[in-house]
Amino acid sequence: QWKASVERNSIESGAYSQYKNMTFQASQDIPAGHEIMVEYGDHWFRAREYAFGQDIPLSQDYEKADDIVQQAARECNDTSMSLESDECQELWNTTRASYAANTTSFSSRVYSALPEILTLSVVENGSARHSVPNVVRSIEWLQTHGKCLDNLELRENSTIPHAGSGAFATRFLKQKSIV
Repeated sequence: QWKASVERNSIESGAYSQYKNMTFQASQDIPAGHEIMVEYGDHWFRAREYAFGQDIPLSQDYEKADDIVQQAARECNDTSMSLESDECQELWNTTRASYAANTTSFSSRVYSALPEILTLSVVENGSARHSVPNVVRSIEWLQTHGKCLDNLELRENSTIPHAGSGAFATRFLKQKSIV
């Protein structure tokens, strides 16, 4: 039961949260090894321009960047250049430079979303995904570096009175283990 007034030194302090029982739903298939992310929304970044600056790309900027990437890839393809060729990369450098020089009519956020190198991965996966390197880890990497939450069980109520929900170890955890 939530109480309006709780002493800061009480065990009840912080035991209840508006996030209790919050769930998330995957908006797309998530392959094994893919980092789970939460979409804060463009408003979150706009409200923090004082900290991040005004060049952080927003959703629509990544979409515009993807259109530019696709157009450049079509131009390379139409002229029988492979994406990996020096000629295609030179075309991409010229494309990026033209947008950099024209920031009065072109958003600096879109320019920030443009990758430095045009690759098949950017063309296939998009500029937003390209901006987050290592978003998909190999199973071997996860086995070495990953942390699993299967060592906890969440229960509706703690065994400690007024402590809110409880998290209980499902197996022995050595001192200094990461929980």
